[in-house]
Amino acid sequence: MPLPEAPKGHSASIDGLRSIAVIPVLVGHAFPKLLPGGFIGVDIFFVISGFLIASMIVDRAAAGRFSMADFYKRRVLRIFPALFAMLVASTIAALWLLPPFPLREFGQALVASATFVSNLLFWSKSGYFDAAAEANPLVHTWSLAVEEQFYIVAPLIALLVLRGRNWLYAFLAAAVLGSLLFAGATNDTVPSTFFFFTANRIFELAIGCVVGCAFYAQTMGEGRRLVENCPRWAIEAIAALALAALCACFFAFGPRSYHPGLITLVPVLATSALLALHASGSLTHRLLAQGPFVWVGLISYSLYLVHQPILAFARYAWLQAPPTGVVLACLVASIPLAYLSWRFVEQPFRDYRRFSLRATLGGGAIAIALACLAGLALHFGNGFTQRYAAGTVELVRPPAAAQLEYSPIAISPGTRFVLWGDSHAEMLAPTLRRWADASGGTVDLFRNGGCPPIPGFDNDWRNLEGPRCSTFNAETLARIEAMPKGTVVVLAARWPNYLRAPLEVDEFGHPWTLASRSIFPSSASRWQGDPGALAAQSLAATFARLQAAGMKVVIVDTVPRQRDHADNLGFILRGDRDAIEAQSISREFHADASNAASEMLRKALRQQEGVTRIDPATTLCDEVRCGYLLDGRMAYRDDNHLNDWGAHAVSRAIVEAAIAGEPDERTSRQ
Repeated sequence: MPLPEAPKGHSASIDGLRSIAVIPVLVGHAFPKLLPGGFIGVDIFFVISGFLIASMIVDRAAAGRFSMADFYKRRVLRIFPALFAMLVASTIAALWLLPPFPLREFGQALVASATFVSNLLFWSKSGYFDAAAEANPLVHTWSLAVEEQFYIVAPLIALLVLRGRNWLYAFLAAAVLGSLLFAGATNDTVPSTFFFFTANRIFELAIGCVVGCAFYAQTMGEGRRLVENCPRWAIEAIAALALAALCACFFAFGPRSYHPGLITLVPVLATSALLALHASGSLTHRLLAQGPFVWVGLISYSLYLVHQPILAFARYAWLQAPPTGVVLACLVASIPLAYLSWRFVEQPFRDYRRFSLRATLGGGAIAIALACLAGLALHFGNGFTQRYAAGTVELVRPPAAAQLEYSPIAISPGTRFVLWGDSHAEMLAPTLRRWADASGGTVDLFRNGGCPPIPGFDNDWRNLEGPRCSTFNAETLARIEAMPKGTVVVLAARWPNYLRAPLEVDEFGHPWTLASRSIFPSSASRWQGDPGALAAQSLAATFARLQAAGMKVVIVDTVPRQRDHADNLGFILRGDRDAIEAQSISREFHADASNAASEMLRKALRQQEGVTRIDPATTLCDEVRCGYLLDGRMAYRDDNHLNDWGAHAVSRAIVEAAIAGEPDERTSRQ
């Protein structure tokens, strides 16, 4: 491949800096343990973007040549061609490789990517370091969304320039300060949860704008005189230290770095220093201007676009993490593909005079509309299960509770059940309601996602989006106590989820941000120490209050968590029962993974007698394995939630233990 030629007047050292940004991103996505802070490359890109865009706007505005129409025309021609080429190729690959649920999620991401709000979509769904984000072929479009949102307000710079540079600097300073304060406040509570959020990134772009105006824009380049008068040794030292600081950040940052936040000023200011000195001719900048760095920098946009879909689709092709050789091959393959994208997609659109404003904006609108239509089709088509044989669909997605055929169970007329907990309580409701309806009984559900039914405790995740755990549980307990005596109160939750902190990985070694669900006493401001013993006391006190009110109390232990999403696994393996079961976890693994949570429940039960404990593992596991299948049917709908077929077995154990009066082999009484 020939060396791409940089545009006339282009700074080779800035292209070299782009290579310093994109290479760590690629390596960090492929080998996060090797380069845990590779994601800092995106922060470098943000600063560069603010630097270039602001300096361009200031110069044109001061000369009376700035046009919003021309600005957006140039942005469309620069961003859209390679982006939508990647979206088209990724959609074709997704239809071929992705099982229904991820394909439906892909459809959502396709719409969000095309409309430049994907960062908000991913923020609402997961943290950057979650396995779910790693497996999404379009997760990397979040940074493009942030940049496009920046472009919406960037023309304000032109208006501020006309009012005077002090207005511009005041505006940028306010943006930096506000964004930094918000980033520090949010990431001080839940690291990485706000990784994608726009407000947490504004300061990076704004600092780039400040540097672009002060050190580069022809009309506001006060900083250039400072550079010209700076001793050569100081320039050399600052540039070398800035590059060294960036390289150190790639290794020093990680999932628990409280980033973006105050600590992010290290790579942002280091990048700013390199940009401010980019024309100084320092040894560092001469190094960055060398051919290999410039070559990677010129194709960096396409390289960034193509690498993530390749890695994500490879992870779906292998049930577990792909071998190192395969991941390395994916990275290597992304380089020629990026060059082809740069040469035949990006470059033809860089001659802005060839395209009229009408054709550019009209073509961009059509591209957005088509991508949205495709994404909506994937979403509302529920992932197109028609691609699979009927037997596979029937196995992986058994009928809902109302259509399932399983043995009925007699419930005393008028019996009232109360399910209290998170989504693990909710998943038991359909079967219990079916049985209760048949006998004139009722089922009430008190569900708060991300919260265990442990009064007096909160977690960071739910504290950021109400209702708070402590408030919800206090109100729920009071409402249950007012119910008639004899009500069967069932407490169920994904108990291990709330005792995770300070772990950075789950039981399978996957990085995640669900540690934000870890509970702490509501009197404390955040998680600290081991809350298990205090939580056990709260549970025991809750049992006592419920029993004093005349309730029958049942607590459901942990449902075994599988390594893979059951729906995905079933479709990838085309309904092969033996192959599916071969991927299930061992019973010993489940016992180890849930030990802390089970011990918390055992402590609570020892403190308060008369409570029935249901262990789902007794139903879902044999002596060796905890399988995906139950009596030949899929029992899970993801990696930890049971579908209606799996839930009916646990629900039956609840009814038999609480109503029939005697626990069977699937229950144990403490």
